[in-house]
Amino acid sequence: MGEVAKTAIWDQVKKTDPSATKTSNQGGRQQTSIDGYWMIGRATEIFGPVGIGWGYEVLEERLDDGAPAFVSAGEGNPPMVITTKTHTIKLRFWYKHDGEVGEIVQYGHTPALYRSKHGVSDDGEAPKKSLMDAIKKSLSMLGFCADVFTGQFDDREYVETRRTEEDIEKATDKDKEISDKRAELSKYVTDHLAVIEKASSAPEVAGVEKVCVLALTRNQKITPLADIAARGIDAIVKASKTRMTQLKEKANG
Repeated sequence: MGEVAKTAIWDQVKKTDPSATKTSNQGGRQQTSIDGYWMIGRATEIFGPVGIGWGYEVLEERLDDGAPAFVSAGEGNPPMVITTKTHTIKLRFWYKHDGEVGEIVQYGHTPALYRSKHGVSDDGEAPKKSLMDAIKKSLSMLGFCADVFTGQFDDREYVETRRTEEDIEKATDKDKEISDKRAELSKYVTDHLAVIEKASSAPEVAGVEKVCVLALTRNQKITPLADIAARGIDAIVKASKTRMTQLKEKANG
């Protein structure tokens, strides 16, 4: 099997549609979560229907004891001590590829009994959530949504690039969408060249140049926009140098 074939699945599924993600604050940190059914849809596109091209078997299911926690038992009553519990499943995930069947063993976890601001809370959907957690982890081992799992979605510029790519991919008329995006990018360059030309200080010029080059570099990674982005970078850099020289000459009288 050649090198390209070895990464065939990974290369197909490593990018995530930003619309299939959401960001939440977990313990003071921003986390990106992925819609499990979107991942299942991608698995079906690559392998075929569940049960035929891919599937899973729950090998083990249990409730694991966690740490003890004090919870209120109501006014006038001493606090209760509960043992938190986590629902855990062990999953065998299988898939068919290139005439072979591959297997992955993964675990899924969900808090089932825990302390919350409302007292003792339990999650009746813990088994369903643990199953989805294990499926998503299994798919991640094959490269599904690798850009999320490797932290690329922490980069705002990367996410904006993916949004633009998805806009083009989903467009009913892709040629028109590409034409519109190219026109937008050209206008972006023209507008910022005008800003640089009128800039009254070197820091202002440098700031505009930095923002523009970053934005254009992002668009340069999108094949239908790459040529306009490259020309835009050249134009912005040249205009910035010219304006810097003009401002220096003006300051020196």
